[in-house]
Amino acid sequence: QVEGSESPFGQMLRGLQLRLGNRLSDKRWYCFRSYEELGVEDVGAWFKRIGIGEDSASDIQIIDCSMLSFEVLPFVCAIIARMLLEVREYVPANKRFNDPWVLVLEEAHNYVRPRREGEGRGIGVSRETFERIAKEGRKFGLSLVVASQRPSDISQTVLSQCANFLIHRLQNPDDIEHFRKIVPSQSRRLMDQITVLRAGEGIIVGSAVHIPSRVQVVRPDPEPSSQSSSPFTFWREDAPAFDIGGALSNWVDEE
Repeated sequence: QVEGSESPFGQMLRGLQLRLGNRLSDKRWYCFRSYEELGVEDVGAWFKRIGIGEDSASDIQIIDCSMLSFEVLPFVCAIIARMLLEVREYVPANKRFNDPWVLVLEEAHNYVRPRREGEGRGIGVSRETFERIAKEGRKFGLSLVVASQRPSDISQTVLSQCANFLIHRLQNPDDIEHFRKIVPSQSRRLMDQITVLRAGEGIIVGSAVHIPSRVQVVRPDPEPSSQSSSPFTFWREDAPAFDIGGALSNWVDEE
């Protein structure tokens, strides 16, 4: 080693310190290190925070990750899912099926994607976690409901473990062809209706029904604020303007 130069190990350690420093100063990763401020002292308190415990107030818990950045989202989903699976694995064998849980993965194509070259580390960790749940979770009382607008962008390992499919309107040929291969040959003509299904209509396929069927799903009341925008309605001269002030205020609060 030349005097004044740094060893390879020292260079690696300095690079690690730099990466850790960047993570600690990046507010997007704040959710991984805010436990003390939130009063989460141990793993039991962590589970209670997400609504799991003997005194849980509700049977349904919603974890809203919609405002997380795309770099952070897969890691958060993977950590939550892995914790839920592992805690059920440690339950005594004769009690594993007590109070079974079902994870509903909304917009699953954002964190349960198929393996791709050059993908981020978070996507790989998240996919592996949910693939493990899909393959092993049922024997521990943990099941999945996978919801996505792009089923062709979901891990094939996860889809292969799905016993039932509720297919709403699709337009992408790759997505439609995927489901054509799943349904029995005598029912494939039903797939021709996928592109013309109305809001709330779907085709259900799987072990829950004797034959694939077209069904009408009960609409929620009140309906969520997620309908498609209507330019022909809101481009009128008397239509309300976009609330840029409110958006910027919420944006700053999130930061």
